[in-house]
Amino acid sequence: MLLYDPLVLYSVLNVFGLIILLITIITSSSNFKNANAHRIFVIAISVLMVMFVFDTLYAAIDMGRIKGASINITYIIKNLYFVGGLFEGYFWFIYFEMTIKSKFSENKKAIIFSSFFVYVGILMLIINRFNQYMFKIHNDTVDGSIIYDRTSIIGFTFFYFCIYAYVVVSSVRCFIFARRKEHFVERQKYAFVGVIASTPIPFGILQLIYPKLPLVCVGLTLSTIILYVYATKDQVSNDNLTDLLNRKRVLRGIERSLKLKNDDGTLYVVFMVDINNFKHINDTYGHLEGDSALICTAEALTKVSVTQKRKMIVGRYGGDEFLIGAHLDHEYEIQVVKDQINNELRIQKEKKNKEYDLISSIGHAVYSSELNTIKDLIEAADKSLYESKVECEKNMEC
Repeated sequence: MLLYDPLVLYSVLNVFGLIILLITIITSSSNFKNANAHRIFVIAISVLMVMFVFDTLYAAIDMGRIKGASINITYIIKNLYFVGGLFEGYFWFIYFEMTIKSKFSENKKAIIFSSFFVYVGILMLIINRFNQYMFKIHNDTVDGSIIYDRTSIIGFTFFYFCIYAYVVVSSVRCFIFARRKEHFVERQKYAFVGVIASTPIPFGILQLIYPKLPLVCVGLTLSTIILYVYATKDQVSNDNLTDLLNRKRVLRGIERSLKLKNDDGTLYVVFMVDINNFKHINDTYGHLEGDSALICTAEALTKVSVTQKRKMIVGRYGGDEFLIGAHLDHEYEIQVVKDQINNELRIQKEKKNKEYDLISSIGHAVYSSELNTIKDLIEAADKSLYESKVECEKNMEC
């Protein structure tokens, strides 16, 4: 004798998931910097909510709680649930591509082409309604209740492949991006997203073992919550405009590096970077172009950071000033880093077809027995930056 009603448990889990997802949609807009990514995120959640509804309806029919449901209606409900699964996999795939900022996510033709498996899956469901080569829904000969039977493991496996191909590809691509040298700064983020992308797989396996529980929906809800929390954390930790670490996080990162620094013979250098003539850019070309200059500078600093042997901490200190904390082997590398930054800024200017020069003044301070706190280092780097700007103006380079 069952100590609980399976349908009640099934429904409670799905209703709870619906509530969580609805709250996520309502509160998510402020936690996404990319409007397109937010739109895909909302669509994916909406599709999942629709899946919950059809999943619960089918469970009620399957458990004999909805009497008189015809075979055709049951087929429609089950097929809509499966179609939801196809679109869910597809939209999550697009969302993860946007999360790792792949070129694929910016190619509209590639995005449209990637929906191929969705249409293959839909075609399979349509064909199945006529020849029942994957599953069939029929009435029990004894009591007339609805029975669902899988008729072909191979057919069903291929259909599930159409769904889980998106999941597998998303996860694999996240891990590949995490291993690339140019993504060194965001390696941990991409690896974490790759793990989250793969969570529907074990829940799908468990759903096959325990068909009376909505484990796939639970797994997808859990993944959504984790992604939402991560997006919120990312919003708190990163600067909204440049996506670099914000002032609080970059200072904390440098401070942590100072505490962990041991006498390994390396130099720890704090760089302070300031965009020359930033006020002129704002006044002449407008604040939107000023924002664009800041974004270009952030991209330049990020590219320079990934070329170093050791991880550099890069963040926006405020206004048009940026902070970098770096481990260097030799003192001459300080000037090398400065030259790399301005060279990369010139590349950004040409790449983005800017009408103005992108040049920075850069100050620095080296950790020592006299300069051994973050306050001392930043004050020294700021003084060095001022001297750099004076020298720049003297040479008519600003």
